Amino acid sequence: MRLILFFLLLWQPICYSQCDGRYLEEVFSDVDVSTVTYSEVNNLQLDIYQPVGDTENNRPLIILAHGGSFIAGVRANPSMVSLGEAFAKRGYVVASISYRLMTVLDLIFSSTTLNGVAEALSDGKAAVRYFRKSIVEGNAYNIDPNQIYFGGNSAGAIIAIHAAFMQDGEVEDPELIVAMENNGGFEGNSGNPGFSSDVRGAISLAGGIANLDFINSSDFNSLLITCHGDLDNTVVYDCGEPLSGTVPIELCGGGAILEHSSLIGFENHHHLLFEGSDHTPWGWDGAAENQMISFVSEKLFNNLDCANSTGEPLDVLGCMDSEACNYNPSATQNDGSCTYADLYYDCGGNCINDIDMDGECDEVDYDDGLGTNELDSETPQVIKMIDVLGRVHTSHKSGMLLFYIYNNGKVQGVVKE
Repeated sequence: MRLILFFLLLWQPICYSQCDGRYLEEVFSDVDVSTVTYSEVNNLQLDIYQPVGDTENNRPLIILAHGGSFIAGVRANPSMVSLGEAFAKRGYVVASISYRLMTVLDLIFSSTTLNGVAEALSDGKAAVRYFRKSIVEGNAYNIDPNQIYFGGNSAGAIIAIHAAFMQDGEVEDPELIVAMENNGGFEGNSGNPGFSSDVRGAISLAGGIANLDFINSSDFNSLLITCHGDLDNTVVYDCGEPLSGTVPIELCGGGAILEHSSLIGFENHHHLLFEGSDHTPWGWDGAAENQMISFVSEKLFNNLDCANSTGEPLDVLGCMDSEACNYNPSATQNDGSCTYADLYYDCGGNCINDIDMDGECDEVDYDDGLGTNELDSETPQVIKMIDVLGRVHTSHKSGMLLFYIYNNGKVQGVVKE
């Protein structure tokens, strides 16, 4: 036991020295903050935090988005300033962004809520592209393009986790698809086109994700750090409707993400539970803030290239075909592992077109046994699936009882085999 402890104690200084003493603890005393416009289209600004006196020219970037339920908040709120200064003093470049906000009335309906979130996500992706553009134009901020992370608090964390893990083609919710299409598609329309919005990972501080399946085997090389209180009623720890059930969309928080990560074997997810805490305890409790920053610093540090090598970026093996089911946007070397969906099916084995959701694709299903026929233009349309507790589901798993609600008013209980 003493020998194991000795090597554990020895390991950290070795990795720490590989990063020239940076990134794990504060090594700079002062921080410079400058403001730039990153979206000319929407006149949006961001604040850039950089350590004063730093001569490193290949620095990791953390982009942060503030909280406020997508209806309030500013990029210079105390939490963002605290995080910006803490990580800039560790040697990172940090950017705190403004993004478009919706009105409180938009939270009444799922369609308008999702439209507001899609606008904010579009802005967040434009911020990533702004920095990638700056790298090509001379790299004034001395950023390593292979080490860009997206983090956020509450609503900002929702932006971050979707920017990092929701990939084009994975969205199944019809309302979310419409919302994204209305805002420029998957990449959005907030500016800086022609540059990648890919990030290396996400830091979710009391955030949630719309579909746990957005996190899948193609993301195993991405980093995910989540911090969450298990009594959170704003963004629930498990799955549920935000703001104590007043917003008609479902999000799955850090607890549900942790369980999902365990089920699929996602080892690059690191979770810090604030037991007995409500929403964002680090926003008002100094001890909780220190605990959160220390945890994020350690897990982020362990993901950096310099902590895993002699300082040179590591080759990442994976599928590099964006049309493949297991496409890995972080891969730098194709390993021949690409897999593709069968005809009429998506990568999850689900029908792309299945109007009655019986598991048989419309292209080959002329009579599903429920008394409806896909070829009949008068066929009732399924508009919602709910469980016995009234929770909305976007997919029907085997063995689950769901109630199908049709546009003609019919309700039918269905257990999928």
